[in-house]
Amino acid sequence: MRYLKSEHHYIDRYDLGSIEECLWWYWNIKDGFEKERNGDKFKKFTKEKFDTEVHKVTSYTVYVISIQRYRHKADTIKEWMDKDRKTQEKFDNATPPDDIYCKKCGSIYFGLC
Repeated sequence: MRYLKSEHHYIDRYDLGSIEECLWWYWNIKDGFEKERNGDKFKKFTKEKFDTEVHKVTSYTVYVISIQRYRHKADTIKEWMDKDRKTQEKFDNATPPDDIYCKKCGSIYFGLC
């Protein structure tokens, strides 16, 4: 099958998207805090305390995102599979046109000229 893949393909695709989104949020939040590390808001924190608090914030955020992704996983996979199934059925049931002629010789075109 050209368009419709196995269900496992869609599950892997969704899981990879979840991982990428969680990593994106993790690193952007962590980098944002790192930029502000020497600011007035965080001077009272030791390095260990700062790292612990940043880890709490990033972990909580990633946890919430992963829950949201899990909540929508089945529906999204079904939607992707339905779309690809329709495309596959359209492709499988298509009939080749029979009124295409060769520009060189005028015969029915089979791609041989």
